[in-house]
Amino acid sequence: MWHNIFLVEKEYTDLNTTFIKIILRMSKTIIYGHDIDEYLRCPYRFIKSKKEGVESSDYLDSNFVKEVLIRNGIKFEKEIFSTMDWKKTSEPLEKLVKKECIVQLPLIVLKGSDIREDVPSDFSKIRFVGRPDMLICTGKGIFPADIKHHKNITKIDVYRLGFYAFLIKVKFGFSPATGLILGKAGIQEIDIQSAYWDVIALINNMYQDVLDKSAVRPRRSQECEICSLKEECLVDLRTRKDLTLIHGIGPVKAKKLKEEGIKNIDDLLNQDKYKLFRLRAKSLTENRIIKIGDFFIPDGNYVFFDIETDMGEKVWLIGYLYKNKFMFLYADKLKEEKKIISDFLIFLKTIKNPILISYSCSNFDWNLIYGAIRRHKLNYKFIEKIPHYDIGLLLKRSYIFPNMSFKLKEIGSFLNYPFKHDDLDGRLVASAYLKHLETEKELSQKYLDYNEDDVRAIPFIISKVNEQKGVLVDIIEKKEKQSTGRKHIKWSDEDIAIIVKRYPIKGSLIKELLNRGHTRDSIRVKAIELGIRCKFTGGTGRKLKLTIEDMQDMAKHRGGKCISKQYVDSVTKLKWRCKAGHEWDTAPRNIKNGSWCPWCAYYRRLKTKK
Repeated sequence: MWHNIFLVEKEYTDLNTTFIKIILRMSKTIIYGHDIDEYLRCPYRFIKSKKEGVESSDYLDSNFVKEVLIRNGIKFEKEIFSTMDWKKTSEPLEKLVKKECIVQLPLIVLKGSDIREDVPSDFSKIRFVGRPDMLICTGKGIFPADIKHHKNITKIDVYRLGFYAFLIKVKFGFSPATGLILGKAGIQEIDIQSAYWDVIALINNMYQDVLDKSAVRPRRSQECEICSLKEECLVDLRTRKDLTLIHGIGPVKAKKLKEEGIKNIDDLLNQDKYKLFRLRAKSLTENRIIKIGDFFIPDGNYVFFDIETDMGEKVWLIGYLYKNKFMFLYADKLKEEKKIISDFLIFLKTIKNPILISYSCSNFDWNLIYGAIRRHKLNYKFIEKIPHYDIGLLLKRSYIFPNMSFKLKEIGSFLNYPFKHDDLDGRLVASAYLKHLETEKELSQKYLDYNEDDVRAIPFIISKVNEQKGVLVDIIEKKEKQSTGRKHIKWSDEDIAIIVKRYPIKGSLIKELLNRGHTRDSIRVKAIELGIRCKFTGGTGRKLKLTIEDMQDMAKHRGGKCISKQYVDSVTKLKWRCKAGHEWDTAPRNIKNGSWCPWCAYYRRLKTKK
């Protein structure tokens, strides 16, 4: 579409290039493009970088950041630039904007004294540096554009383009009203005119915070896990008894609590509401475990396992523990994934009534194994019949720990498990394996030991948790308990056996449990605690695979019939017949979502028109 693509040679700066490189590294009074990103992500890290004269990104795990960018499409950005035939030009921007063209500007360096708007006086001491990835000129207007590897527009995208609009407006007199994000979701428009003054206010805050370094305190964010300042920040958070130390309270929730006058953990403990958060705060301050539910795993032949991936969906290591004997299946190259998955299935077939046990708080390991089995067209029906329990999920529903998260390392360390490699985590192991693939050097034994550490920690945690004694604490708020008016029925071993042994739960079993005094809600909660997803009562555990009988039940409910003899999955079409005798093919998920006979619908529309 665009035949005119220009790389402007003229320097829109008042400084020579060599001098720019020196002052950008040294000066604390320069605000440039990526500073906007860094300040919004973590003000404390941004201020510290200015104080110490290093880039904010230097505090992050650069290997992990690099791998994540590659995995999420950094190539996408490079491909756009490499496919463009840039032509050098000496024409001024004032002439180029009147054409239909794409322009890549050199670095813009702007003096604060050049700003003629009604801005804070301190702006005269600042220099502003940056440029958009490109300017798209239509002849009627200009649009600063940035290339991103993500799909959804973020607040950072808006402010970054607003910053570029600020530079362009002051330097050239143009006022872009709209910015463009070229991402994996296509070209997305952003209203940056309304963000103009927000950007100026943000820059003023940034500058004031740089001058008064004590004004900015550490706070939790998504990047804390890959930041070298994590321990330093934790010390400050504990000193201030910050609310974000409590599991489940992030920056957004903490802000809402502060608006209610709850500024720290001590304030929270003095409240009558937020019982769950109060219990977590109590656990944290007293450094003890609080029991809030029954921790139950049925008896069986336990196989504890943990997997390592390439930061994607490919599995290259499966470590498993059976009868205290650790074994692992290793794929030296990713193309060997099918073999190790197949060998794992063969091993499971040798065990009578195996029960798979992992730790991730999200069924991550089981889902990845199951996905690999389906991807390689192996016997997925076999592993579907094997019960699986995610200990992380069970712990979250049964206990409150004085930890910020339920990660295996944190829980294991609290219970005094002797980890051999505290300095490693999943992403570092994945990075090491990817480097091994790239260099073809032998993978260090410590990464295999790390996997064994994680696997052996699971039964250790279970044994320690089973030793915990104490009164079961009800986490339901009093006012909610009064409003329901439901009588609490204690679960007997026989009740639990009904769920575990005769799973999946059918209608007759539901009735039996209801007759024993349980409500549907209590049955659902118990199913969740046991890691089970019941298609009648809901839940968040492992999904049940539907059968052809389920399809026939759905059709019967509509007064029709499912003619097909075999169910494959939710998207493979089956043949259906309505009570009027019409036949058609459609996917089971459409029927499940409320769709039915298209012929009956067609005739109804005809009657309506007449």
